Amino acid sequence: MKQLGQALLGFALVIIGIVVFLMNIHVSTFTFFWRYNNVNVGAVLLLLVAVAFITMLVKYNNLTVGVFWTLVALFFISIILSLDFYISHISAFMLVLIIGTICVGIALLLKSLVFTKGMKEEDKDPYLK
Repeated sequence: MKQLGQALLGFALVIIGIVVFLMNIHVSTFTFFWRYNNVNVGAVLLLLVAVAFITMLVKYNNLTVGVFWTLVALFFISIILSLDFYISHISAFMLVLIIGTICVGIALLLKSLVFTKGMKEEDKDPYLK
């Protein structure tokens, strides 16, 4: 039961740290299609996704499905690359608190999930006997 509580607390700390960190990220500009050397990569990928989807409907096999999902992933990566984002101005103390919260949460998760297999009998919770 102690390990479950530590796992839940660790998970909550990781989520809280990530949410607080993401609250400090701001998107300044956004263009839907990413450009590289005056080529609209997002639009080309969107057309390729449409062609791959039609090909997947006509000839369904592992190759067409893999190509389709690879192109979908590349399209979402091109959308992320088109974002201009920055971290807002926060103090180093706040940044250390946010990173510390995430690290303590990860440590509690690892402690409760990884290091509980080989516990000795005297290390277990005496109230659960």
